[in-house]
Amino acid sequence: MGPLFRYQVSIHKEHKLVVSGPYSIVRHPGYIGLLFSVLGWFLWNWSEGSWVRISGILNSVLGILFMAFLSSVGVFAMLIVTLGRMRHEDQALREEFGKEWEEWAKKVQYFVLPGIW
Repeated sequence: MGPLFRYQVSIHKEHKLVVSGPYSIVRHPGYIGLLFSVLGWFLWNWSEGSWVRISGILNSVLGILFMAFLSSVGVFAMLIVTLGRMRHEDQALREEFGKEWEEWAKKVQYFVLPGIW
């Protein structure tokens, strides 16, 4: 995506529909990194030797509930934002590239993880 990447979903004159490389397998390969980051966050915080375990916060029911709440809110917020952005990106691409996008979307049905999602 390079210099065409924007935090706000937008289409520019220079944009072309990329259908090769990782885009020939999934529609939104950039979000794989986000999924691995969330997984890493869980491993970092919940694994043996992590700050969460060493701090003793998990030694109380309140601490466990707090960390479970924090983890759940983080994951759900990330999913809501990511799913919304993927839908918005697909809609913008469909509007811009029309039939070319439709043909590509038929071939590439998975959003992030091949065979799963």
